[in-house]
Amino acid sequence: MKKRILLCFSAGGHFTQMQQLISYLPSNSFRMISEDAPDVLEFKNKNNIETLILPKVISNRFLFLLKNITYLFQIIRTVKSCDLMISTGGITSVIPGLMCFICRKKILFVETIAKQNELTITGKLFYLIANKFYVQSRRLAEMYHKAEYVGTLYKL
Repeated sequence: MKKRILLCFSAGGHFTQMQQLISYLPSNSFRMISEDAPDVLEFKNKNNIETLILPKVISNRFLFLLKNITYLFQIIRTVKSCDLMISTGGITSVIPGLMCFICRKKILFVETIAKQNELTITGKLFYLIANKFYVQSRRLAEMYHKAEYVGTLYKL
């Protein structure tokens, strides 16, 4: 039986890193949860990928999370239909990640390459709940025993 994969990420660098991972996945094996951003919408439409678009991040993170609670039932339905969640981080990943954890879905998290000395806030949460936790910095792999160093996702 084919695994159903949920890709979850914020826009910008998190999306750029996810695109590197997407290039290794069969095109019909995944769906996405991301935020309302032009590059994400263009990618979704160009590749005809089933995507749940959450509201764009606003400066007040508490209000952002509160606003996303209105999408909770859609997130739960999406999470229940997957076997594995892969995330490259960003605040958009928090609620789907917690739902995957509660529903006992496998979680694979890749910490952003932008962090070399400490985990992001999202990374600190996923470090606690992810089944696999990957970092793109050797230093982070030394600091966090559960983290596995995988090198950079960027094609050089």
